Amino acid sequence: MLFTGSLNQHIGCSGSWLATYEYVVEDVNKWWFLARSGRIAGATSLATHGDLSRSARHRSRESLGTGDELRASFVIGGTYWAAVGLLRDAGEPWFTEDDVRCLASLSEPIVHGFRRSLVTASDAAPSPAEGPGVIVFDGAATSRSFRRSPPGPAEPATAPPSSSGRPPRPPSPRWSRSPTVCPSGSRR
Repeated sequence: MLFTGSLNQHIGCSGSWLATYEYVVEDVNKWWFLARSGRIAGATSLATHGDLSRSARHRSRESLGTGDELRASFVIGGTYWAAVGLLRDAGEPWFTEDDVRCLASLSEPIVHGFRRSLVTASDAAPSPAEGPGVIVFDGAATSRSFRRSPPGPAEPATAPPSSSGRPPRPPSPRWSRSPTVCPSGSRR
C-alpha cells in the first residue's frame, strides 16, 4: 500500500502523519491489515474493547477533539484500491458493528465506481455541468438508483478577466447531504 494523496474535510492531516501511523507505529485497524485479513472495515472502539486510549492514532489526535474512528480498505479481487478513515467528534456515539458491516459491504461497489471513473476519465473530459450525485445501495450492496444533482448555472467557455486583471476564480464546489441508508435498512 502506497499513499498517493488524501482528501480531508474539517481536519488537517499530513501525508507524513498518515504514513507514520500506518507503517511505523503499532496500532489497531491498519488499512493493510483490514485489506489482507478480509475484514475490510473496523471501528477503533470495537478493536480496543471500548478503551480508545489503547489506540496510538487516537491518542495522537485526541487533543483535536476526535472520538471514535471507522476505517475501511476498498479491495476487490485481492487488489487494494483506496482507504477511508471516518472520525466522530469526542462525545459523539461510537461506531457500531452495523456501521462496520455497512461500510465493508460498500467496499466492492465503491471500487467498481473508482475503476469506471478511471476508464471514463480517460475517454472524455468531464463536463462542468455534471455535478455531484446520490447513489442508493440495497441490502446486497447493489446500486439501485443514481441521481445527478441538477447542474448549476452555465459557465462560459472562457471567462473574461476580472477588472483587476487577475484571472477569474473558479466556481466553488457544490456540496449536498443526504441520509445514509445502510444494508440493514436503518437510516443514519
